[in-house]
Amino acid sequence: MPNGFGPELEAHFEQLIEREMLRLSQLWGVEQDARIRAAGGTPPPGKKRQWTREDALSDLEWLEQWYESQCREEWAHHQGVSIQSLDNPGWLLEVDLRGTNLEGRMADAVIQRTGEPPSESNGNQGGDDWMDCSIKEGRFIGAGDPRKLRAILNCFRVWARIHDNRSN
Repeated sequence: MPNGFGPELEAHFEQLIEREMLRLSQLWGVEQDARIRAAGGTPPPGKKRQWTREDALSDLEWLEQWYESQCREEWAHHQGVSIQSLDNPGWLLEVDLRGTNLEGRMADAVIQRTGEPPSESNGNQGGDDWMDCSIKEGRFIGAGDPRKLRAILNCFRVWARIHDNRSN
């Protein structure tokens, strides 16, 4: 894959991608199990379908399409989607669910928490490997370390697909 990076940096990127794909495969398994349970079944034990690069690359495209489908009337003017960098460092994704097909689908709850997210007890400095995604006051709020933007996007996508019967 010609990209202008040296072989050492390219190998490092490949390792990061493979590690993130393994993590995303675990999230993908959660989605598969939830669909089976929603249909009244019992998820089978064992290995789930593995996450692919195509799946990972499509999360941003999916978010673009979801956002576009919500942009009717006043939603885009008063609610919306925000992706920001954090100073601890990390990423923050906020999606206002009010006025969307996902509004009211879930009360305030933690969707996924891994590692040690920043908190008052640790001086707002999370560990090196963390992610925290939840629903709070009608918003999806996902935050994570600098390598978790794709995982946060995927967590929202999985949650939205599970809770929106139009996208199943």
